[in-house]
Amino acid sequence: MIKGKWICLFLTLIVSFAVSAVTASELTEKELINKVIVLYQLDTGNIAISVRRMPNIPQASDYDSVAIKLSANLPSNDLTTIPVIFLRRGEPILESRMQLKITRFDNVLVATSDIRRNENITDQNCRLERADITGLTEVPLSDISQLPGKWSKRYIRKGQILTSGMVEEIPTVLSGQPISILYRSSTFEISARGKALQSGYSGEKIRVQNIQSNKIISGTVVDDRTVSVEGL
Repeated sequence: MIKGKWICLFLTLIVSFAVSAVTASELTEKELINKVIVLYQLDTGNIAISVRRMPNIPQASDYDSVAIKLSANLPSNDLTTIPVIFLRRGEPILESRMQLKITRFDNVLVATSDIRRNENITDQNCRLERADITGLTEVPLSDISQLPGKWSKRYIRKGQILTSGMVEEIPTVLSGQPISILYRSSTFEISARGKALQSGYSGEKIRVQNIQSNKIISGTVVDDRTVSVEGL
């Protein structure tokens, strides 16, 4: 009976020690995260931080303060390592390295359906959502009012965040569309029916074909219906 009591007491002490150790670790991590938030002046409404790994954590009773070695800016990648020093009475007792997972959120435009290359981007195929933007290498789009006149540069899957590299202005003239070729010289102007052989923006040179003569020439895009050919 006595032996059974000792076993129960021993198990109780083990469980108690484990619980207190976990609690101390969690408190230390919370303290460090709060320090990072304050020192970098982070907006906790748009950033979530968690400790992924910190191999060396002293007992709470062994230290009375913590110092963090800061870089100029908090790294933009999702995982970063920050040196940590535990001190007691101003003297370092343990150095460790804290690996943080940084998750960034923002209100951004997300595709609501698959979008083909050169398909117009409208409020019919995307919407504004709060999303994780941590791994993005391009600037995410967030203003739906800037979409008119833009199309996709590449295939976009449903659920993808729209970024600056995925969209572009729709060209003023599209390849294959009928256009008017305006021949200009110092003394006259002649207009002829033509077809654009390339897409292009206002001011750009593109190849066009004269429908009557089948001649292929280069001209400058004037507007969405006119290409000018100079120097005749």
